[in-house]
Amino acid sequence: MQICSSLSTTSGRAIALLLLAWGATHAQTSAGGSIRGRVADASGSVVSTAVVAARSRNVAGEFHVLTDAEGNYRLLDLPPDSDYTLTAEKPGFSKFERKGVSVRAGLNIALDIDLAVGNVTQTVEVTAGDTPLLETVSAEQAINISGEMVRNIPLTGRREWSDTLQLTPGILSASTDAYGGQVYFVRGSENENHATLLDGADIGSFQQNWPSNYIAMSTEALGDIQVKTGATDASSPSAMGMVINMATPTGGNSFHGAAALLASPRSWNANNTPGGISAVSDSLQPDFSFSGPIKKNKAWFFASGRYIHRNDGISRTSVQLSRLLQADPSFQVFDNEARGFIYAGNATVQLSEKHKLFGLVQYDSRTQGGNTQTYTGNFATNQYGGGAYALRLSSTWTARLTSRLLVSYNNKGSNDSLAAIGGAANCLRSTSISARISRRANWWATPIWPRSTISIRAASLRRISQPSPTT
Repeated sequence: MQICSSLSTTSGRAIALLLLAWGATHAQTSAGGSIRGRVADASGSVVSTAVVAARSRNVAGEFHVLTDAEGNYRLLDLPPDSDYTLTAEKPGFSKFERKGVSVRAGLNIALDIDLAVGNVTQTVEVTAGDTPLLETVSAEQAINISGEMVRNIPLTGRREWSDTLQLTPGILSASTDAYGGQVYFVRGSENENHATLLDGADIGSFQQNWPSNYIAMSTEALGDIQVKTGATDASSPSAMGMVINMATPTGGNSFHGAAALLASPRSWNANNTPGGISAVSDSLQPDFSFSGPIKKNKAWFFASGRYIHRNDGISRTSVQLSRLLQADPSFQVFDNEARGFIYAGNATVQLSEKHKLFGLVQYDSRTQGGNTQTYTGNFATNQYGGGAYALRLSSTWTARLTSRLLVSYNNKGSNDSLAAIGGAANCLRSTSISARISRRANWWATPIWPRSTISIRAASLRRISQPSPTT
């Protein structure tokens, strides 16, 4: 068997420019989380100009801010992680330290801090279990699922990132006949009505936004996933269905790596179609991830990848097999084949104390068969996916003014012209699926015509409104 590489064509393009504009606190959807609160002393008086910082050995850089005149603080764009240490310091007070703080994608949690009068060398340590951390300012219907949970639970035989949607209340899923993957519905919306973001960048296809088919990633690339199913605010992109907000891990000051292998031989599956063929898959799928510092305390990276080698059986009854042989005496049983190397990576650079630059690359162009029970040959070999790229500059100007500028581009889509896939045409007898169907079976098919779309979205610069004091 010859394995051919695939390169995507530009069947759908998206350019998103998040322009500077005045807006509300949540002026743009972010894959990071935030921590806000009020710093006060034992008498309840506010403490201004205290240094509040959050750090974790698993994420890139340190995040810190000064409290304003009213004692309020907010730490923004924190990469999701469950092991942050939050500290607060000011001369004349003992150092406050709380370990094990969990930050989730898209959540804005409240955590007030009480400073005790004392020597700055003294530390008051608070355990994470003392008070729960809750999102209290949003009415959105949303659920957060960690990447670690997705990797540890065998939800489906493919171990796709979209398996997380099967854990989301209110979402209905069904298996497709031709591809063997899942389609998802919420509140009566179609499978194509969802919006999918990766680290704040829209990576959905403007041609057809099917989450599990047009977007593919290694599960090692998942840091945290937030799925919004209702009452989404103005920061979320317009979608009749759900809004999927994913965050990739970031590198830290130490190196980390992981590898996994999914092996599912056909012999492990039984045939429960007497005289026919069951829709079973034969998979060999390695995954990996690696992260660490490019320069400690200055620049960090994360990289992940997956090689897809899967043969999806096409379910056929004995009657269907007999009719296929009548239509084409040379008919032989074949599978829908999926092949491709997909990857995702990011880099973070601390440009200065106030400015941080983040870059993202995600690529998932691959071939996927879409033949059904009535096809006598491997006619429907398509290319899905493409590339997504983003660059984000986050800046903290004052204790009450921050900005985020995000520029993103993607060319996700599909193409059934085999000559355009790149490499696949050399493996097949014709450069057009439509031509092959017409010549061999006198069938007709409508090709998918490439199209381009440009979209401009706003906004990012925002003045932070003050949270009301908690009781």
